Amino acid sequence: MSFEPLENLEGKVAVITGVTGGIGYATAKRLANKGARIIGIVRKNLEEAQIRLNNLPNNQLNHLAILADVTFKEQVVAAEKTVREIGRCDILVNTVGQTRRIPWENLDMLSDDFYDKVLKDNLRSYFTTIRTFVPLLKETPESVIVNIGSTAGQRG
Repeated sequence: MSFEPLENLEGKVAVITGVTGGIGYATAKRLANKGARIIGIVRKNLEEAQIRLNNLPNNQLNHLAILADVTFKEQVVAAEKTVREIGRCDILVNTVGQTRRIPWENLDMLSDDFYDKVLKDNLRSYFTTIRTFVPLLKETPESVIVNIGSTAGQRG
């Protein structure tokens, strides 16, 4: 097993959740520039997402946007079936996440519903996506999973 950076990703397929967000899109751009086909999973605005993916480097690879809310297992399973029809998933990148600034002196703003939503969006969605895509990832010996989190909790 090698952990050396790969400069050439030709023939590889990268599935990226949250692909239209800042981190997700920057990741897509970088991987597409190295030759990977990008399959982006988005929660909303499918047409807008597809337009953005069409503007990525190597657009002849037919980068594809898929509509799925990764907080719902059934939608992740449907997205995986679409990716399986394409044939492979070499790279899975999770970038979905959300937060809201809550002043420490006002913890009443941190309702149980909001707390549950943060856990669902920022934690369970990653687990669901990984669990669903692992069988497809295992078909490629050098596949990789990258989970990107936020530093929002470190801000004061």
